[in-house]
Amino acid sequence: MFDRRHLIYCWLPTAVTALLVAMYFSNVPLLTQLVCPRLEGIKPNSWREFGLLENLQHLTILAIIVVCGRATRASQHPLERWGYAFATLLSTFILLEEIDYGLHYYDYLLGIAEPDDGPRNLHNQGEATNVIKMVVDTALALWFVVAPLALRRVRQPLIRYLLPSTTLIWTLIGTTAMAKLATFLAKSGLPHDGLGGNLSEFRELGVYYLALLYLYDLSQRSFPWGPAAVPTRTQ
Repeated sequence: MFDRRHLIYCWLPTAVTALLVAMYFSNVPLLTQLVCPRLEGIKPNSWREFGLLENLQHLTILAIIVVCGRATRASQHPLERWGYAFATLLSTFILLEEIDYGLHYYDYLLGIAEPDDGPRNLHNQGEATNVIKMVVDTALALWFVVAPLALRRVRQPLIRYLLPSTTLIWTLIGTTAMAKLATFLAKSGLPHDGLGGNLSEFRELGVYYLALLYLYDLSQRSFPWGPAAVPTRTQ
């Protein structure tokens, strides 16, 4: 029987990431350029800002903002409403960080030579990137793998409300495997100009998609305290 949930949660994100990896390492100029174009007047480590991989991340974060914004308006319990409002603001901040506050687009559209003045965001300052990656990887493993398996029999309402679906484990496994494949191909000697040391962009796309699915799932559930925002929500 066709399982739509597994298609959306596992096969689709895994296939999209695999396709992007295949395009990038294909050594076919057109396909590689779609993922990470070469642009005159832009530093090589900023080419990815204009490619398909990076912009799919931006679209995914925009979808998160929409989901959280709608949930904020629909929520009737103050705690739930403030939680979604915070998630909306945090997602907006992450999007601004990802697009470097629009500076690359501004320079490119106006024909301004991009200055070599270092990072244009907060998460690339110093060792911040490595620290963030370590924290995120640990949090993903604990919350989306360990917690659903270890706490699945817990009946405390708030934990049941917040606990991720076990289906999301496959989302994490599939997208992480494809990101690891990209690293393996690069270390095997295949050309990877443009992304260079930023192959983690493949992983980031999976992380944002995972967050989108989780927050959408959460928005469909009834908050355990007080009136539900949407009476027809189901677990």
